[in-house]
Amino acid sequence: MLERIEDGEAALRIEVSDTGIGIDTAVQSKLFEKFVQADSSVTRAFSGTGLGLAICKNLMEEMGGDLRVQSEVGVGSTFTVSIRLPAAEAPFSEEPARAPIDLTGQQILIVDDLEINRRALTYYVSAAGGLPTAVSSGAEALALLQSQTFDSAIVDYAMPQMSGLELRKAIEASEIKARP
Repeated sequence: MLERIEDGEAALRIEVSDTGIGIDTAVQSKLFEKFVQADSSVTRAFSGTGLGLAICKNLMEEMGGDLRVQSEVGVGSTFTVSIRLPAAEAPFSEEPARAPIDLTGQQILIVDDLEINRRALTYYVSAAGGLPTAVSSGAEALALLQSQTFDSAIVDYAMPQMSGLELRKAIEASEIKARP
């Protein structure tokens, strides 16, 4: 969260909270020391060195910032980073940047087996003014191409069952008249 901008500096605060087991007050004062862990039970014996928070605290201090914790046993913990950084010269724009290409009104078929890729590509095509339709397989794409026309297609090369190259060959061999 941006707290303020003054004298060419931006004061930032980042908080990470959980609703876990919490950290006892006696341990909190030692938590940022090297090789200290809040939980010394058998389940913690082989997971971590106790250096992570010490390194983070040291890094924040070297950058002129601070790292602290607030915690209550049985309630959870909140770790807070506060830091001052040089402010950007140009004001931040709330309006998203336009894509370097213009796809206004173009029907774009997106074929990718990974949902995260389909979502990202759908976002970028939409940002460029395109009209995306996303499917998760070559078979779905072939079925859709029987009834719908697309100007272009963005196809993942390495998909299971039917790769992007196999899809292209299947489209070329098909009776589809309006090929993307």
